[in-house]
Amino acid sequence: MSKYTVQLKTLIDLGYNLFDFDYPIFDPAYKTVLENKIKDWYYFREIGLETPAQFKQFLKAKLNMIMPYYNQLYTANEVFKTYDPYKNKNVTTTDTRTGTSESNGSSTAKEVYSDTPQSELGNSDYATSITTNSGDSGGTATTTEEYTSTIAGHDGMKYPTDILMGLRQSFINIDKMIIEELSDLFMNIY
Repeated sequence: MSKYTVQLKTLIDLGYNLFDFDYPIFDPAYKTVLENKIKDWYYFREIGLETPAQFKQFLKAKLNMIMPYYNQLYTANEVFKTYDPYKNKNVTTTDTRTGTSESNGSSTAKEVYSDTPQSELGNSDYATSITTNSGDSGGTATTTEEYTSTIAGHDGMKYPTDILMGLRQSFINIDKMIIEELSDLFMNIY
């Protein structure tokens, strides 16, 4: 029951459009969620100004003033949701090795054919046919090795329980912080 001004409940029940203005918010889809939390928290509280129009103007000014800061917190919170505290090490190494080898060689071969095999023993100048082969060879080879290794996981510097305790201490309720900042727009008499 209202004693000094009017309860927020009365304005809502009468269909008063409390949030028909723009203010910066990190995700437009979240606007309704935040507004409903504000309405629920202050539902039975009296507005702290004489008229609903004055109240709405101060609410608009306050949200436009504080929301840029809280939007940064919301954005940081979204990034934090993808962070895995138990995997604090992620190192990827890519290595490429190239090697070159070269080889050269020469060879000479002589084939002697004689219809009379004894002639080779005594007279090396006599043969039915002689074939002499000689050749040079060479080559170059290039090899390339590529590999990638990834090391991911916990580096062992802290115990997982210590990490969890640190995370619990860093959690913040951003919606609650905003709601508390709007407290001065309402009568603080219960």
